[in-house]
Amino acid sequence: MIFPVEASIVKQVIDFIEPLFANWGYVIIFLVALLEHSFMVGLVVPGDAVLLLGALYAGMGHLNIVWVIALAFLGSVAGDNLGYLLGRKLGRPVLDKHGDFIRLRARVVLVERYFEKYGGATIFIARFVTFAGVLVAPVAGMSKMKYRKFFTYEVAGSLVWATGYGLLGYFFGRNEEIIQKVFGYVGNTLLAAFILIALIAYIVHRVRKRKEFSEELDAIEETESSPS
Repeated sequence: MIFPVEASIVKQVIDFIEPLFANWGYVIIFLVALLEHSFMVGLVVPGDAVLLLGALYAGMGHLNIVWVIALAFLGSVAGDNLGYLLGRKLGRPVLDKHGDFIRLRARVVLVERYFEKYGGATIFIARFVTFAGVLVAPVAGMSKMKYRKFFTYEVAGSLVWATGYGLLGYFFGRNEEIIQKVFGYVGNTLLAAFILIALIAYIVHRVRKRKEFSEELDAIEETESSPS
């Protein structure tokens, strides 16, 4: 027999984190967006997840969605510009000295190949690429890309990223009660199965993407180390 769900796991997690975002939400959103591409924080804490959470709380009435999107956008622009500046001023010396750290040299080569293939559009799509995207701004600076070109693509990408993820999270926050009612009718068993399947699918996707990315890095390192 299937019983009504009294409290979903997702809601418990949201309620647990809520005080943190209620007090520091705007600061967290801005800082993560700022640091993600300038200091590679995105390798550990994806800015997408933080923005979605902030927008979710905005939809639930705890934050202002306009400020959430605006701060994510401004943090993204500031972070990428800082990354560009660091790459332009310090890039090559740092790469020569610490190239083996987290396979940094191979990651840079991979991003440079993206630039060769897609040009300036690489800056735009960087916000949506998990593993290589965090290095796009520093590599753009390192390769002496014209700042006006970099800035144009960067602003466009950050605007789409902040607005898209912001509105998505806001939609789910605004419709929280409806979503809870829908889940309330399916019962514990089906809800647990749904969450388990979704979690497994997400993990498999992440592992597969990480494996593909690692294989690309392996190929680059093998090519770079082989005698010319």
